Amino acid sequence: MSLSGDEAEVQDENLLAAAVILRFYEEIDAPLVGVDDETYLRGTQVFLEAQTNIAVATRGLQNAALWVGFRQEFHSAFIKQRPFRFELGCCASSTYGCFTSADDSTWANRIIFYCAETLNFCYGNESHDPERHARLFEYTDRWFESKPTNFDPVYDKPADSSGKRYFLTYGFLVTVMVYPHG
Repeated sequence: MSLSGDEAEVQDENLLAAAVILRFYEEIDAPLVGVDDETYLRGTQVFLEAQTNIAVATRGLQNAALWVGFRQEFHSAFIKQRPFRFELGCCASSTYGCFTSADDSTWANRIIFYCAETLNFCYGNESHDPERHARLFEYTDRWFESKPTNFDPVYDKPADSSGKRYFLTYGFLVTVMVYPHG
């Protein structure tokens, strides 16, 4: 934490990774301690603010730590019903803000980015104007239209309000092994 005030040290990808790992242990210990004070999440935020522009544009440890940190922040923001605290502008203008062909991890990160934007819309102090709401829905539609088939459910059943089942049902692939008798 003391290194987070040093201009040179906040650029160190190893310290970013260390902050993310410490946050992981903080999350695991929270139920035992009874409180999640997000100490290391704030530390992660300091390192991410300094490294996000580089981490978004590269692959490797820095990029991996960025997305783990984003997922940790998303989880905490969702549970505590608060806005996403990390800067998202760098993602909007990168491969994570568009729908070009990419690997599965990029597609997964795109939906994390979208979920963070949605948290900001729901819990942030920014405007809740209908245009912004429509852009979020448009992103949803575009993501579903553009995503690779690896993200398709194996089974889905539409909602049926007459049967009092108001939500979609998605199925997951389950492998069952059958052993012959005898």
